[in-house]
Amino acid sequence: MQPRHRQALAGVAPAWFMLTIASSVCAPFLRAEPPGRAEGVGHFGSLKFGGDEGFMGSGTAYGFTATLPFHPRWAVEADLTRGERDTYDSDGLGSSETRTLTTFHLVYRRGSERVYWFGGVGPGIQHGNIRVRGLFQNPSEPSPAVREFSETSTDFAPLGYKTGVVVSPMKRLVIRGEVHFQHALVLPDVMARVGVGFRF
Repeated sequence: MQPRHRQALAGVAPAWFMLTIASSVCAPFLRAEPPGRAEGVGHFGSLKFGGDEGFMGSGTAYGFTATLPFHPRWAVEADLTRGERDTYDSDGLGSSETRTLTTFHLVYRRGSERVYWFGGVGPGIQHGNIRVRGLFQNPSEPSPAVREFSETSTDFAPLGYKTGVVVSPMKRLVIRGEVHFQHALVLPDVMARVGVGFRF
């Protein structure tokens, strides 16, 4: 039994040594805290428009996010995003839509001043304006006629969640990438975006 016992100890020693080295290397990162200063980021990306009966198309999105820390790992964020899409065909028939999302999130952050991960949840307000141009048949007319309709709506978006990474290659410069979901209707608005900003 003694040779086997020695072999077991011989296998444990290198593993223990590697674990000790890894702990020593990672310890500074585990003790590090995200920055305590506010950040402002302008962002650009893609927005998938959610609806009650399915997704209604995709378009571009742009806006601004302000991050205000109140604890080493916690912050609140205010986010303003405007998305635009259109599905007009060569005959000028189809639809277009703009949506403006104003959201507020409680955000948990983990990392250092150079790099940190974040995840947040919170409510918002969605304001939309949709325009539809198509052929509609009027019983009093012999053939369909082109008509245009528009509708404006404002909806409370109670459930929203986001996650992403912030990198600071220079003292004040921040680069941010994230995915953001916001439910105002049955299916959420889905945003994927990148941004560049300033750390105050």
